[in-house]
Amino acid sequence: MHDELDKIFNAVPGESSANTRKGRIDITIHSSGAWSYRGTPIERPEMVKLFASQLICDGGHYYLRAPEQLLRIRVEDLPFLVVQLDIDGDGEQQRPEQQELSIVTNCGDKLCVGEAHPLVLLPKASAEFENAAGASQALPAVLVRDGLYARFSRNTYYQLIERAEPATSPGDEAQLFVRSCGIKFPLGQC
Repeated sequence: MHDELDKIFNAVPGESSANTRKGRIDITIHSSGAWSYRGTPIERPEMVKLFASQLICDGGHYYLRAPEQLLRIRVEDLPFLVVQLDIDGDGEQQRPEQQELSIVTNCGDKLCVGEAHPLVLLPKASAEFENAAGASQALPAVLVRDGLYARFSRNTYYQLIERAEPATSPGDEAQLFVRSCGIKFPLGQC
């Protein structure tokens, strides 16, 4: 394990070349946000943050960057989890379009939902969220960086839904949306 981890610790962010080889490492990011190596939980937050800083998505697969190679890992749903949601501009004097949603991920990323970090609807990779027809239900996620998204934890999901506003368009069903940084982000049908 130490040899594999040394390769990752010594990786240079953003560095890649035509000689980059692809391999595999038995690391899993679970839908709960927990990381494991060969089935054993990685319990040191500093190590998880280090791995997360080297995480990239390429061709729909997730890799850890290491010198001259990319190590493919398994991700059950999305690589990050929103563990805290703060709402700025939430007073009675504030207008809804002035509201800002700030999030914190399980790896300590602090972001403001907006143009650079949009809220999008992505399918959940778990059968738990299939509808009666067996189709996967789209749930909100936030772009963290470079094609890497964070799913909302159950608690932060409910906080987000509490901020939702209904809207209808001519000929469409009622939709829910939430505002942040002056942008309306859809949350799906009512």
